[in-house]
Amino acid sequence: MKFGNEEGGSLVEFAIASLLLIMMLFGIIEFSFAFYGYHFTAEAAKEAARYASVRGSNACTTANPNLADYCLTGAGDNTRITALVAGLGYPGINSANTTAQLSLPDGDNAVGHNVKVDVYYTFPIAVPYWKATRLQMHSTAQMVISN
Repeated sequence: MKFGNEEGGSLVEFAIASLLLIMMLFGIIEFSFAFYGYHFTAEAAKEAARYASVRGSNACTTANPNLADYCLTGAGDNTRITALVAGLGYPGINSANTTAQLSLPDGDNAVGHNVKVDVYYTFPIAVPYWKATRLQMHSTAQMVISN
């Protein structure tokens, strides 16, 4: 049984199907960027922990006065660690959405003790025809202070 003129029906079907296809395609691209953001978070935590691990108590007692601001002593150094992470220069990463926290699990920055860095990154997900969301990413790295 036919209901009137069916010309152009395939065009309507194509329009509906292409909307779903485009939404899936951009969703895949956005989640690829999200995985890239998570890789950045993990790499930034590792780099910041390495930076902090060579700035222990021995770095504070050096005879060179040019290195007076060299050592890290605890939570007060979060701005230096955040600046380091923000300055890594990963393309496509919004450094304003990045924070880092330094902690000394063993209580001080003596050689042989641990240093722990937590990096947080907020990634905005924007998929067409979908509610804009933010994905919170977190990575932790811990190293032994060597200097």
